[in-house]
Amino acid sequence: MRLLLCAALLALGSCAERRAIPLEEMYGARARATATSRTPVVVVPGILGSKLVERGSGRMVWGAFQFGAVDADIPEDARVFALPMRIGAPLAELTDDIDAPDALDTVKLDIGLLRGLELGAYVDLLQALAAGRYRDSALAPPDENAVRYGGLHYTCWQNPYDWRREISENAAALDARIKELQRTVRAQQGLAADAEVQVDLLCHSMGGLLGQWYLRYGAARLPDAGPAPEPTWEGARSIRNFIMVGTPSGGSTNVLPRLRDGLDLNPVFPNFRAALVGTFPAMYQLMPPDDLARVVDHEGRPLAMHDPATWERLQWGLADPAQDPFIAWLVPDAKEAAARRAIARDHLAKCLDAAARFHEALRRPSQPPAHLRRVLFAGDAILMPAVREVGRDGRLRVKSLAPGDGEVTRASALGDAAVAKDPAAPAEYWLDFDKVVFLPYEHLEMVGQPLFVDNLLYELLERE
Repeated sequence: MRLLLCAALLALGSCAERRAIPLEEMYGARARATATSRTPVVVVPGILGSKLVERGSGRMVWGAFQFGAVDADIPEDARVFALPMRIGAPLAELTDDIDAPDALDTVKLDIGLLRGLELGAYVDLLQALAAGRYRDSALAPPDENAVRYGGLHYTCWQNPYDWRREISENAAALDARIKELQRTVRAQQGLAADAEVQVDLLCHSMGGLLGQWYLRYGAARLPDAGPAPEPTWEGARSIRNFIMVGTPSGGSTNVLPRLRDGLDLNPVFPNFRAALVGTFPAMYQLMPPDDLARVVDHEGRPLAMHDPATWERLQWGLADPAQDPFIAWLVPDAKEAAARRAIARDHLAKCLDAAARFHEALRRPSQPPAHLRRVLFAGDAILMPAVREVGRDGRLRVKSLAPGDGEVTRASALGDAAVAKDPAAPAEYWLDFDKVVFLPYEHLEMVGQPLFVDNLLYELLERE
């Protein structure tokens, strides 16, 4: 049973156990004293960390494996979950009828022996904030006990988003959420309409990539072609603390088998095939930049994983001929296999191009504003895949291991570009942090640990 539960959250990280957080006495008094004047927190989850719901029908697309939810094993439902593919259309124009109403606090299971069970997802992160009396009324009304807030404060806001889409496309919604929060704070505190309201941005995993983009470029999105404009740091104007937890700033090789093979959670869960997963631009943006040499051939030479020709040669993901029956599910109007291949290859090329340009934009040298405090929490006690090798037979193997949290290596979280060189070479960071806290926990597990919560609440409530 435990193995089955772990499989359900494979791509989210790990099976995190719920733990009591004995920090109320340490932070409770200060939390109560600052209930109406503290800096509010916006929580940005990672990939798979927001519920997806079909507009109109209200059917759950992601966040529940239960009767009535979208089932990726059914062709019609797979089309609902996948992003549209259309030759000649930019990624931003490939929209559908899916909304992201809430963060994924739990995953609901209603299948066979697992009927009625719920798995904690981001509830541990929200519980960590609850220890400091932060409360998000949108997630847990006062009469519910999913998160024990111990007070009625407005100071924790979710920022759910459609994690399938190209990451920068979600920056405008994050900007709107922050501006809405600021208006609410001004109204509740009786402040002037132009009064400055600072916000803390707390981002987990891929949410940290969205946060990095927002700070540098504000509500703007990645252009359809060519490089991003020079960073303006427009989004950083109202941010006090930018806190990242387990963010793959240098990508993660763990995403490669998921793009190549899909997410197979069988026998009791839907099979999210490579054709479906391959329609999500954000998945490609989790790949390491090519210059970091995290994927090599059998002779140790770096592979250009952002070049569509590499995927064609390896026959991976959307370029895999074996995926044609499932691509036919997604583009039923394309009756001929050649037409389907052209659509899939076009979409693959657009996703790979956007991923390369996105990482170039985040790594462009630029000085952040002096007021912005940057904090990183990263795992470094688990040996995990760092470099993967594509053998002569085309199979993907782990070539070398490095410390990390099981999903993100230490070097990736730190933004260290020296990883492709001699291990003894000095670090070359493209990110600059005011504080780094290393934790001996797994990717999702760390947010429920007292060591994380203690350091987080110190940053939010006490440091100044």
